[in-house]
Amino acid sequence: MKKVIFCLAILLGIALSGCSDNADIIAANTDDTDFTSDDLLRQGVNEYAGWQSSSNYIESSRSSVNVITLQGYTSKESEGNQKVYILKDLANLMDISSKTYIVEYVTAYQNLRISGLGSRCYFATTDSPLCGTVPNSNSWEKRGYLSSIPTADGEISLTSKCIHVICDMSGITYDKWYPCKPEQFKWNYLLINL
Repeated sequence: MKKVIFCLAILLGIALSGCSDNADIIAANTDDTDFTSDDLLRQGVNEYAGWQSSSNYIESSRSSVNVITLQGYTSKESEGNQKVYILKDLANLMDISSKTYIVEYVTAYQNLRISGLGSRCYFATTDSPLCGTVPNSNSWEKRGYLSSIPTADGEISLTSKCIHVICDMSGITYDKWYPCKPEQFKWNYLLINL
């Protein structure tokens, strides 16, 4: 009886190790993915032509400069769940393995209206290292946002992106956000008064 149990234990061990090897092969196969993480990073780049990056702000020595910080978002859009092969650069930032995952790519917006913009009061972007990733960036490490040009009514739209790794192809749940959840975005901007 001990020999039978021992043999069954060995066979079970061989079967389980064979399954885990197959799962790794399936997860590493990029042929069945929708995108790579770099494809997601480049999505919609042309949509933001003419928008100003928060990392390209101009230092000002005007009479009064106020730094304003907004948290969260006024609206967001999801690209839905997609199979994405996370490349090494993003995988390292998220402290996960480079392989295929089910992910959600989210664009968050902070829409605001500032009355009185014009001859004596100006809006300007400024560095926002606690926001999402810059939508037209070529690097996942570049954090901040893009800003539309203010309208005559003082309406401005800010946009930033993030990625949510839901699970891998074997069903293991990750629930990891990079760089953070949209609710945690911190958008900094300047109001310059002459």
